[in-house]
Amino acid sequence: MKIHFILFLFVFVACKKPENTTSLQVYIPNAFSPNGDQLNEVFKVVVYPQSDLMEFDMRIFNDHRHRVFQTKIYDEGWNGNQDNTGPEMITGTYTYLIQLSDINGGSYTQSGSLQLLR
Repeated sequence: MKIHFILFLFVFVACKKPENTTSLQVYIPNAFSPNGDQLNEVFKVVVYPQSDLMEFDMRIFNDHRHRVFQTKIYDEGWNGNQDNTGPEMITGTYTYLIQLSDINGGSYTQSGSLQLLR
């Protein structure tokens, strides 16, 4: 006679809910591939409607929590190089922090991870 055990494991992770008091729609991709094929070459946030965007700040950190890129210019994305002009960063997981505000005083803050694929 065989006895089978089924183990259920529930893991709850405490996460800070993003602060979102804006009516802007924000799309943040989770991966990009700056490999020269002209597809997904830059990590870039999309905000709609862009005309209502007042302030923008995007920071990217490596796995050692060192900042590898930062911009306050909405149209500037990260190309996978240190500060967009230095050496290529290695394939892997990076962390982002996005903060923005709209013309009505609303704000949005989101952090998460992204994959850089070469």
